[in-house]
Amino acid sequence: MSRDNLHYFGASKTLSFIFGLAILAAPLDATSIIIDVKIDRILVVADSRAVEQNPSGNQVRDDKCKIIILGKMIAFAETGNEGSTPTGPGDPLREWHGTSEVLKAFDSTPDHDLYKVALAWSIQIANDFQLFYRSNSERVRSLAVQGILLEGIFAGRNGQGSLAFYIANVALDDTLQAREGAVIPIGYSVAELPLKDEPYSTNAVTRELIDGKTDRAKEVAKLWAKKLRKIPRADRRLRWLEFLVEKTAEFDSQVHGPVNAVEVKPSSVTWLHNETCKDR
Repeated sequence: MSRDNLHYFGASKTLSFIFGLAILAAPLDATSIIIDVKIDRILVVADSRAVEQNPSGNQVRDDKCKIIILGKMIAFAETGNEGSTPTGPGDPLREWHGTSEVLKAFDSTPDHDLYKVALAWSIQIANDFQLFYRSNSERVRSLAVQGILLEGIFAGRNGQGSLAFYIANVALDDTLQAREGAVIPIGYSVAELPLKDEPYSTNAVTRELIDGKTDRAKEVAKLWAKKLRKIPRADRRLRWLEFLVEKTAEFDSQVHGPVNAVEVKPSSVTWLHNETCKDR
């Protein structure tokens, strides 16, 4: 049965004072991550572009690693505003990043249960954003994209031993105060997505290309039909997913290669293409 648990909460009651300003050194990228689920394996692919906001202007990088393998058991990928860097010694907010927090979540979960790791990560990231909201609510609001501050994808073996993947969202939701009595309108959700023949993507353009109904999606499909003739049958699914990310980059300037890819199986997670995650 699909697990869809919403966990929304307000800031801790102990946070009765206002913190100083912290600047979020975070990617503002749209990101194209694709998850393709079959009974015996999950493929996760991601682009490498990040647009970091700096006082001197936005900096574009194409070396961003957006996938992490946790203990050869879980694949994690993220998109959104993924971290905070203190402005100086007087800034009371600690430095944190979505990737460092997921390593802590994995290490602090004794049985490394997929859902429990996703939940632990979501709680910590929500707490971090709540502290940041106390510091500068307008800045946090400017970071939310359709309410979402950070999205994490967790793929691996669930508690029943089957392959599964969860989407964890940390979000700004102004209805929280009325619904939950939250002091700060930031909460999180963790949901297990149903297995489908069609891949899932975090990027709207990629989803359009997968759906194949628009004119440009049909043109991309024609290009792929020409390319696949030269690709070994065993490699076609992975190459199609990578092709979708590459074509997304032609329509979305915040997506760009190289494309990284991992394969998740019940017993292991391995790199298939590793261009910008060499140290992971």
